[in-house]
Amino acid sequence: MKKSNFIVCGIIILFIVLFYTSIFVFKKNSNNNYQLIVNNQIIDIININENCIYNVESNEEIIFIYKNKQLISKIDSNNKIIKNTILVENKTIKMIEANCKGKDCTYMIIDENRNLPIICTNGVIVSIIRENNDVDINI
Repeated sequence: MKKSNFIVCGIIILFIVLFYTSIFVFKKNSNNNYQLIVNNQIIDIININENCIYNVESNEEIIFIYKNKQLISKIDSNNKIIKNTILVENKTIKMIEANCKGKDCTYMIIDENRNLPIICTNGVIVSIIRENNDVDINI
């Protein structure tokens, strides 16, 4: 091979490395605010930098939402029994308890690198706040 071929291949490899490095360096999510949605109603704004626990509990008539054991909201339950616990700690958001059927939501995590919504089939969603306040996914 000619010397110029090695130079061209080296430049291409350098470009690819710089491109992927820039993707991972600048990928950080600048928005640290998420919204807690219960039965399609925005209940609270969650800051990923603050440590707290949200408890969502209901009887057949009313859903009670607590933040650090203090009641922050009550909404109609539509005859659903809901019990979810959301932990915000060390710049991560996790659903640590849920009474849904598959409990898939307990494996979902939001942090600085992963910002897909946490969705529970019983109607509890934690979603990033978009600029136009659209919710990512409604159940």
